[in-house]
Amino acid sequence: MALYTPAQEAAGNVACTGACTHFWIPLTIDAGKPTGSSVSGKLGVAERPDGTRQVTLNGMRLYTFVQDKPGEVTGDGFSDAFGGRQFTWHVVTANGAASSSQSDTGGGAYGY
Repeated sequence: MALYTPAQEAAGNVACTGACTHFWIPLTIDAGKPTGSSVSGKLGVAERPDGTRQVTLNGMRLYTFVQDKPGEVTGDGFSDAFGGRQFTWHVVTANGAASSSQSDTGGGAYGY
């Protein structure tokens, strides 16, 4: 599955909470440190407000997109809003870089 990060969490803060996490599911780990042999960026863990441990890549919090199926990347450049906050999502590459796509490839926008 593709992994994404929102531009609005660039400072390491958690902006995607509540209804946002029903569409953008935080990648979490129960214990230990995440590993990935095909990842050249630095994997880590950051605590979420609910106490879960979210996986990070080069400090960026990672999420999956509920509309993606295996092998799909439909959320890159997707814009939406939750709780009055605007989000722009970018796919994260194995070297830990977020894409710079500005198009709305998600086919629409959510506003909750």
